[in-house]
Amino acid sequence: MILIRKGVLKKVLQIVFLLYLPFVLSRCTSQKGTTPDVSGIKIKTHFYRIDQQMKQLTLSHLDSLGIWKQKHPQFWSIMIHEILGIKRKIDPRDTGFIHQWKLLSQDTVYRILQHKIDSLYTNFTPYESQILQSLKYLKYYFPDRQIPDVYLVHSNLGVAQFLFEEKSGREGLGIGLDFYLGKAFPYHFLAPFDPLFSKYNARHFDPPHLVRGAMWALVDDIAGTPVGQRMIDLMVHNGKKLYILQKLMPQTPDSILINYTPKEMKWVENNTKEIWALFLNEKLLYESSSKKINTYINPAPSSRNMPSESPGRTANWVGWQIIRQYMHRHPEYSLQELLKQNDAQKILLDSKYKP
Repeated sequence: MILIRKGVLKKVLQIVFLLYLPFVLSRCTSQKGTTPDVSGIKIKTHFYRIDQQMKQLTLSHLDSLGIWKQKHPQFWSIMIHEILGIKRKIDPRDTGFIHQWKLLSQDTVYRILQHKIDSLYTNFTPYESQILQSLKYLKYYFPDRQIPDVYLVHSNLGVAQFLFEEKSGREGLGIGLDFYLGKAFPYHFLAPFDPLFSKYNARHFDPPHLVRGAMWALVDDIAGTPVGQRMIDLMVHNGKKLYILQKLMPQTPDSILINYTPKEMKWVENNTKEIWALFLNEKLLYESSSKKINTYINPAPSSRNMPSESPGRTANWVGWQIIRQYMHRHPEYSLQELLKQNDAQKILLDSKYKP
């Protein structure tokens, strides 16, 4: 996922109108299993099928690009230059730009991706409904947060999600549909030298994870960067993010929220005590060496010093359980107040976590 603010692109690990809501609606209903009624929340957002717009450009309807460029200048600059890598000035009258665009649109991989996007997402209504519902939860829990317009793109395997700000100040959420083409899609064959498209990572590049990926981009932006680099700091920070994601997608299985297979989900649920014991016995909670803690925090086929059937990111799973217990003990806290609690050690002690 990449985060773009005012045209500046940077890498990161893995946006309105609303009738007045009483203050009480901004409070976090934090007991597990409690889902607020957001049916009365009205939000205003637009969904732009940029993938279809780009498809029209391949048919030489370049005059429409000039119109889109005027309406969404920041988006098109980011899309053309930073994601697709076309360095020429965006001008449909520029023969050099036209030549580069046609070369891209005729590329074999680009065409394969376009065909699959067309077959899967001709009707985007079901996903649009899910995104709108999650955005209502976003407005419920974060009433001051601006609701984004949503841009659906064909990124040519450039980016799965990105946030950006238009010239008007309106925020946008971009979703690369080409990152959600299904478990059987040959990502590794199309990009054999990119570890992002290894079988381990690409198994989540399917339609059921599309809304999850989009909401994760927002959560990642809301949560900001962790305070500290010890494993306890990172696992609690990521646990907060998973807890917030759960609140935005309350009907979604935990396995999708954390990007585990059902088998991996069952494994961590059945072995949480053993995972916690290993962290304590190996004195990993206060370890800051990335070499020692990487597989517990970041995507990996399995976790270090655990059985091969274990998934990676087991510390994030434990961090999620710590935050769940912490919020259960503090039902008066909103999600904003949760994010303000930056002392991971204090959160752990206050949660009285014991698997």
